[in-house]
Amino acid sequence: MIVSDLTRHDLQDVTIAAIQMTAVAGDIEGNLTSIDRLLGDAIGQGADIVRFTELSVCGYNTQLVISPDGIEGKYRKSHVHTTEISTRRHGDGLPIFDHPKIRFGVEICYGTHFPEISTALADKGAERIFLSHASEVPSPHPISRRAGNGLSPSRVYDNTVFAAICNQMGDNQAGHVFLGVTFVCDPTGKLMIQSSDGSSEEIVLANLKANVLEDACHVPETFFRHFQRPEIYETTEND
Repeated sequence: MIVSDLTRHDLQDVTIAAIQMTAVAGDIEGNLTSIDRLLGDAIGQGADIVRFTELSVCGYNTQLVISPDGIEGKYRKSHVHTTEISTRRHGDGLPIFDHPKIRFGVEICYGTHFPEISTALADKGAERIFLSHASEVPSPHPISRRAGNGLSPSRVYDNTVFAAICNQMGDNQAGHVFLGVTFVCDPTGKLMIQSSDGSSEEIVLANLKANVLEDACHVPETFFRHFQRPEIYETTEND
């Protein structure tokens, strides 16, 4: 779930909040109460956009984008994990959303393993990508490892976008204990800020500077998307 005020924008500085929280499976009312409380706290700290974790309401793998006017759109998890195939279906589409200050796209957990998603969102104009997770303990690819030199910073570095990664923490009372660890990366993939640990509820607040993104996009050595050659990437039976 992402809560913001959506409309067309001119790129500006924007403050985002990535929420690290526990969502109890099946407790929709309790989860919404927690979301409402954390949303109020984040807005009180100056957040323009507030991002929540994967499966934060009812366990249905869709991220809603909500403004003061209501539901503005949704992203359905496009790549379902191998352990979820029997209970969930793939979503289609990679929508882009316009906030008055920044344009963004959304990814969910397992999709981070597919670099094409981030590139497609960036090619559609996303300046920031929100990645929501529900990664467990132990995990073969823990988010804490990604924060250092792993998947999410690599997607950011390849596409010159900001990114916020938030993960569930704690016991969801349905047999899963989540890792926590929530962080924000700048357009070069460097860590801007990270949650203090993965064991407690936390609001990770970051101010994204428009000039940082603009500067990164004017460095030929790092603005790789500008030099893509999509005409040679397509595969055919004769290749």
